[in-house]
Amino acid sequence: MTVLEFPGRRGSLANLGDVAGLIATRERPRGIWRRGVLRAALELLERFPDERVLVGDIRRTLLDGSRDWHEYSASGRALADEEDIARRYLTSRRFESWREGSHPHIDLVMMQARALHEACGLIEEAALFV
Repeated sequence: MTVLEFPGRRGSLANLGDVAGLIATRERPRGIWRRGVLRAALELLERFPDERVLVGDIRRTLLDGSRDWHEYSASGRALADEEDIARRYLTSRRFESWREGSHPHIDLVMMQARALHEACGLIEEAALFV
């Protein structure tokens, strides 16, 4: 069993199915960025090896040995193809512009790392309520 700790709920168990369900029903994202973050959160939850875990050090568990979300993203543990990352987090207009080469300065791995950071925050928050 993965041991997790979270301030205020140290030692409490959270059912990951309940956490995913709470996130899926509570979040009603309107923008492409928030929809991408929600999808990333649900995908991160699928990677937990146990169904029930102690609430706490969720971030460390989700990172699964990576130092941070940038390393996690760069290692291909999330979306590995730049086009897939761009489709998930960019608006259609910005995506087309990126594909045409108009935005070469966009660091898609860093963008995905920011989204994963936010997704982890959603999971940590939801785990407090299950």
